[in-house]
Formats: sequence, C-alpha cells, structure tokens
Amino acid sequence: EIMADCFQTATALAWLDVNGDGVQDEGEPPLPGIEFVLEPTVYSRTTSDENGMAHIFATTPGGHCAESLSIAVSQHEGYLLTTPDHVTNIDLEQIYAFGFQAETAVSVPDLFVEGASGLDVAADWSVTAVNYLFKWIGDGWSAYEFEQIEGVNGRFIHANGRDMTSQVEQLRASLTGLEPVDEVAFVNSWTDDYPEWYVELVGENGRSVLLSSDSTGFRGHAPWYVLVDGQLYRQTSGDIGFAVYDLVSEDAQDYFTLNAPVFVEEQLEPGARSSIFYGAPDISGLLPIAANLAYGIDAASGNLQGTFVFMDYADYDTSTYPITGAQQMQITLPAGQVQLCDLQPEETEYRTTIWHFSCSLPASSLPLSVNVAVQLTTSTERVLISQGQINLSSADVK
Repeated sequence: EIMADCFQTATALAWLDVNGDGVQDEGEPPLPGIEFVLEPTVYSRTTSDENGMAHIFATTPGGHCAESLSIAVSQHEGYLLTTPDHVTNIDLEQIYAFGFQAETAVSVPDLFVEGASGLDVAADWSVTAVNYLFKWIGDGWSAYEFEQIEGVNGRFIHANGRDMTSQVEQLRASLTGLEPVDEVAFVNSWTDDYPEWYVELVGENGRSVLLSSDSTGFRGHAPWYVLVDGQLYRQTSGDIGFAVYDLVSEDAQDYFTLNAPVFVEEQLEPGARSSIFYGAPDISGLLPIAANLAYGIDAASGNLQGTFVFMDYADYDTSTYPITGAQQMQITLPAGQVQLCDLQPEETEYRTTIWHFSCSLPASSLPLSVNVAVQLTTSTERVLISQGQINLSSADVK
C-alpha cells in the first residue's frame, strides 16, 4: 500500500528588533533572510521574504501527519535572537513573530568610563582605522588634506610610508575629560579665517567615533567635539588637539599655533557654517563627503536620492591627496543585500562637482539603516573608500 505524503503549513515573521527589548514596536522593520523550520516535519526549511514572512510548506512522507508542531529558527547569521528561538504547540492559523538584533549593535564594549575629570575612553576599545579631513577656510589662502590610515597586523602605516602606530594610540588615549553636551557651539568667532578638523576613529565592528574642531590652537583654545552613537561630547583640555597635531602632515601642522586668541563660544545658528554634525545622529562616518551630504527618499520611486560635492583643490597652497571624483557608490541593507547606486557628476562654474546619486530601497521598509560605501579617486590615482551609515525614517520621504 502506498501512503500519500502529509502536507502542513505554518507562518513565521522575522523583524529587526532595533532596541533589543524582545517586543515588536511600531516602526521596527521586517527582516528578510532568516531561515525557519517546522518540527518534527521532514521537509520544511523556509527563508523569510522582504516582508519578513516565512510561509512554511512542510512535507512528511508516509501519510502520517506530525502532531505537537513547533516553529524553530534554524539560521540567523549576523543576528542575535531577542525572543525564544522556537514556539511549541503552535496553531497553524496563527503568525508567530521572532525578533533579531544585529550582532554589531550588541557586541561592542562600552566606549567610555568615568574618569577623574569626566568621561575617558575605555582601555579595551581598540581602533582599526583612522580617517582625517583638514580644511583651512580663508580669504588669503586655503588648504585641504584628507587621509585614510588603516591598521594592518597591528600597525598603522601612512601613505607616505611613516609608521603612525604610536600616534594613533596617542589619539585614542586623548579621549579624556569628555562632558556630554546637547549641541555644537560656534567657535573662533574672532576671525573669518578658520580651520575645519574632522577625525574619524573606526573601531571594532565598524563603530565610528568622530572628532571635530574649528581650533587653531591647543590648550585654552576652541574645544573639540566628539560624536558617537548620536551623542555629542566636548573636550576643552586640548589633549585631542595635541594628538591630532602629531598625526597630520607637516604642512597641516603649520596651521596650529600656540598664540591664537582664547576661543569664544557662541550659539551656532543653523546654516551659519557647514558642519558634519548637522546630520547627527542620522549620519555616521562617511568622511569626507558627510559635511555636504544631502539626501532623501523620493516619494514617487521610493529610491534613496541625494548629492554630495567636491571642490577643485588644485590651486590650494596645501593639497594632500585631493579628491578628484567618485567612481562607485553602493549601499548594504540590514539583511546583507548589496545595491549599486546610479552616480552621475554635474560640473558647475564654481570649480565644484556635484555628484547626484540614486539607490533602490526595499518597499515599505522604514525605518531603515543602510551602510554606504563610496569609492573616491585622487590626483595621485589612489582609490579611497568613504564608508558610513545613514539612518532613514518616514521624515526623509520628500
């Protein structure tokens, strides 16, 4: 006698548990790419789709239908469960939800600890790369320097061949005496000539710490601001400034001085000066394009669209590895899908190039965090990669 196979169905839902509380909150997006099975059936392995749904269709040979069924998570690489990994004695008519949080969101150590005069960087937080951008804005002369220094086998080697390992460690250790603040103040209001310093420390799991200042001096001058996980901190001791001085080129060092007037902090008016912090906490990383990055979600197409700008720095007095253009841009979605973006340049009469980009996004996916990588070209034919993250919400729909 030949027995017919038994067919059974069940439904699971995977969602990205952003805050890791095990509760499916409003606005937390579905999560594709999670694999489920229906136990104790034989053939049931099913992967969640772009809506986070896994419609399990199980087959058990021999005509005997399994009882006391359970839905279980069988594969969730890159994510940690925030709910139990299985549900027993299920109702085949119900949908069972499972929460997941990205491993990078929960596996990093605390960055700061209480110190003698504020918050200090934790001793066990290590740096894997340093990116820095220096610009001098002035009527008489201008300067520009951008560099990426990656750690390889525990050493940090500058493009000019210098071993910068001790300087990178000095910079990491300079994050001391930090105080939380709500906003960036206007600094060095006594002059129209000023620098913009942006230094990004990339840690394990891609966690980014951004340092910024408009200071031309060291101790007692304009403060340094620190941005991490959307929170701003301020340092007035000048320790970061001394560490940055040792990191940059000799040309850039000429723009530091011990004789600059004491800084004056005033309330920063929106739009008064281009600042990378205007995008916080929705942008992290992405040096050197973040300071003039504009973006939104097109309501008609659902695409992520925007612009960033590069100037022609060929005539600048100091121009180390000037950026000449961009050749590729891609985004990576939470489930790991990589999308290449359309990237088009627009030349202007003001010695600038506006780069327009458009990237496809999954439908009905907000809020959404996307990792962004832009390949940049330089006058020395080096290829640099600007990496970071953009957090998107319904407020970004234009």
